Amino acid sequence: MKGIIRKTILGIWFFGGLSACTSKPHFTIEGSLDEKVDGEAYIVGYPGWNKKPDTLARAEIRDGKFTLTGSLPDTMEAGLYITGEKTYAILLLENADYRAHLHLKNPEANRVEGPELQLLFATYQAIGNKTAGQTNELRNRYYSARQKNDTATMNEVMRTMGKLGEQTGREQEQFREAHKDGFLAAYLLNKRMYQYQNIEDLQREYDQLGASAKAMKLTRQVVERLDEMAAFAPGKKAPDFTLPTPEGDSLSMYSIQGKVKILDFWASWCAPCRAENPYMVELYKKYHRHGLEILSVSLDHQQAPWVKAIADDHLSWNHVMDTQDVSRGMYKLLCGIPHVIVLDENNVIVANGIRGKQLDIKLKAIFGK
Repeated sequence: MKGIIRKTILGIWFFGGLSACTSKPHFTIEGSLDEKVDGEAYIVGYPGWNKKPDTLARAEIRDGKFTLTGSLPDTMEAGLYITGEKTYAILLLENADYRAHLHLKNPEANRVEGPELQLLFATYQAIGNKTAGQTNELRNRYYSARQKNDTATMNEVMRTMGKLGEQTGREQEQFREAHKDGFLAAYLLNKRMYQYQNIEDLQREYDQLGASAKAMKLTRQVVERLDEMAAFAPGKKAPDFTLPTPEGDSLSMYSIQGKVKILDFWASWCAPCRAENPYMVELYKKYHRHGLEILSVSLDHQQAPWVKAIADDHLSWNHVMDTQDVSRGMYKLLCGIPHVIVLDENNVIVANGIRGKQLDIKLKAIFGK
């Protein structure tokens, strides 16, 4: 009898242990909505590193509540969505337990609780969300002023938005300074890498990462971006392109001769670009007689607003429009506009991704004026 009991206990231990060893770690998201509705909730994983998004789990919503479960090979960004609704939440998803409360009509009020990584991410998101409402109001005010050609209000709004952006940027930078390693550090740099207009700033941010962050797949994409930008660093020759002018002719970038040439990528619908134009006009007046030429490359897709913006902003230099993103793709300009590249008389890049005071300082150094 003792032998039978011993074998039974051993059998339970063996099969129970085998089951424990083979069970996969998993995530669970207990969700609720601010309205008691039915439907479907689903979570989509964004693994990055040239991989397509994938739906990780789906669940029915009953009386405003749902539970999503699944298993992940690696930590990744994920989006939590409700079928037929605009609301969503972004998670840094790992095999752990989460609680999510979503607002159908006010996504900014959505809240997700989870492990330490998610809590840190929520803290970082909150920094940007503090001024989101004010920024949207200012943006609407800017477009209203532009329709009335109210330059004074437009400039005032841009100055206010600039101050808000600087304040938010400083707080976010302080957060990143305190979290330079691990998945969050790699993730934040990966999400921001196309915001850097010059290679020096992105390289500095990458160099400051900890060893584990640098080893992650997300950071490999940053290294690829650095390699792309290196091809357009100072000292490299800029490639030529030919695009249509407002008059319907074709103009080659190489055909424009000057001691210094500025490539100015912009668009009529780009508020920061339009805000920069008065400053660019002043630089042109100051340095054109010394050999400065400007080629503005518009990313507009319609001629009428492009031509109107040229006239309204008094841009009296060469212009072309790139409706097919030929030049933007050629120059790997994934960081947005406005974007300025400074060339010498041989079309060699002197500076990339500078504007405002930095651009004026560079031109003063070149012309000695």
